[in-house]
Amino acid sequence: MEEPILDVLEARFEAAQDKPALITEQETLTYSELRKAVSEWDGLIANAAIQNGDVVVLKGDFGRDGIAALFALLRRQAIVVMLAPASFD
Repeated sequence: MEEPILDVLEARFEAAQDKPALITEQETLTYSELRKAVSEWDGLIANAAIQNGDVVVLKGDFGRDGIAALFALLRRQAIVVMLAPASFD
C-alpha cells in the first residue's frame, strides 16, 4: 500500500533536513527550509479560515511559495486546484 504524500513529506522533513527538497531556477531549498515555508503558509491559511473540504485555487509560479502553500493546504485537507501561468494568460 502506498503512503499518503503528506506522511512521506513529514518523514522526509525529519530524516533529511539538510538535503535538497525543492530545486527551482531561482533556488534550492532543503527539507528544513521547505518545512519552515510550509509552516509560514499554514499560519496564513489558518488566518484565512480555510478548512477541510474548502476549495482553493492556486495559480501562478509553483516555486517556493506555491509548493509550500500546496503542502499547507493539503495539511488542512483543502481541495486544491492548481492553474499554471499559461492557464490564465
